[in-house]
Amino acid sequence: MPHARPSARRTLTRSIAAASLIAAVGMMHACGQDEAQAAVRTANIQFEAIAAGDVNFRMDDVLAEYQDIESGVSEHAGAGTGYAEAAAVSLAQSKLGQAAHAAQESARAHSDAIRRVRVIRATLSEYLTLSAIAQAASLYNPDEDLAELRDITQLRQADADRYQAQKNEIDNQIADLEAKIAALRARAIAERHQAGNIKLSMTDVSAQRAAELAADAREFTLRADQYDLEADRISGRVGQLRPTAAEIALNAENAASQITMLQRSMDEATERARSSQQDASEARAAAAGARDRLANLANEFRNFHAETVETLGDKVTRLLRAAESDLSPARESLKVSAAATKASIKEALGSAHSRSATGHADAAAIYQSLADAGVPGDFARLAQESRAAMDESLTASGEAFAAAAAALRSIRVSGDARDRLEQAALRLDRLGGNEPDAEFSQDAEFDDLERMQDMGDEGTEPGTEPGDEPTPEDDG
Repeated sequence: MPHARPSARRTLTRSIAAASLIAAVGMMHACGQDEAQAAVRTANIQFEAIAAGDVNFRMDDVLAEYQDIESGVSEHAGAGTGYAEAAAVSLAQSKLGQAAHAAQESARAHSDAIRRVRVIRATLSEYLTLSAIAQAASLYNPDEDLAELRDITQLRQADADRYQAQKNEIDNQIADLEAKIAALRARAIAERHQAGNIKLSMTDVSAQRAAELAADAREFTLRADQYDLEADRISGRVGQLRPTAAEIALNAENAASQITMLQRSMDEATERARSSQQDASEARAAAAGARDRLANLANEFRNFHAETVETLGDKVTRLLRAAESDLSPARESLKVSAAATKASIKEALGSAHSRSATGHADAAAIYQSLADAGVPGDFARLAQESRAAMDESLTASGEAFAAAAAALRSIRVSGDARDRLEQAALRLDRLGGNEPDAEFSQDAEFDDLERMQDMGDEGTEPGTEPGDEPTPEDDG
């Protein structure tokens, strides 16, 4: 199934939305709307502060800032006037920002769910191994059983060796990725420092020079954003690798424990041939204990998925749908900004549904494994329900990505901006399951970060004439 990855297309749509909003606000005149004007301008300043990546901002601070923007513009949002439409777009963007914060919480919950699934899989492996040992002991024949136990021990030893090799490989991958993250963060800090120095030099220069310096500062900030985005993407990869490393370590520990048990069983079989029934009874008891642990772990996982994972996912989609609804009044002066914002909302919604589909797929797989192993519980039904939920989420994800691509294509621009929008729309098509041409590789997307560093200047600067805008047909 397709997964959304952070990419330069988000910066492109954000740049178009922000530039169109600033341009439209710059051309409006206060006609009895002083409060709306002030609210929109204050919101723009807050958005710029967030986008600049203030090092003093924590995630909770950013969320509070978005909530403050929502509070400041909500009563002014509507249709009929330019500032009302600008407030509507700002309101939608504030909820989009809140949804991004909620999506991080949702992603952490999904990571926790993955960890729980892997613990269940490791325990299921233990249960199946113990069940096999119990069956072998109950049919005790010293010669045959000793041979079988040796084979199982060799297999488990091979598993333990393989787990250790896998863990070493993943540890090396994590170390390499963390080095890349550190390098990207350092580059982002350097770019932001450059932007800050430029801003400090703007105090005693002419308006024209100040505008030029502001453009330069935005270029540095944009590059810093790209480095941070790539670092975040790699951090996500590290976050995916860590649960895998933990799972492998747990498997190795279980393998070592089972090897010890198997070796003890072989010693006892040699020394006490008549103790076979007792060995079988102990193995069955251990298998029963593992089975009970499995049932408890599965129930805990089911509750966590329903009460935490799905609840947080619903929070994200609820915020995104509210953001989309808030955009509806922006139909005249801010059509371009509204369309770009809608594309971002729909892309985020597609990513949320895609993440939900992955979670349901993981749940369906582990439920089916438990059902096949005969663990007590209604796991076959749960597996079927999870597969149905996965299909529903995949459909919703595809529709959202398609809507995001359509929103981008509705923006009437020309030249390089048109080409860049079309490339972004094509990538969204692919994420939605539509493959217009060859698969877009992760390496190609990383290379695009460098090529798209300067795309944030496609919008109109405050104070420019409407005829100079790149999107005059829509924003007029």
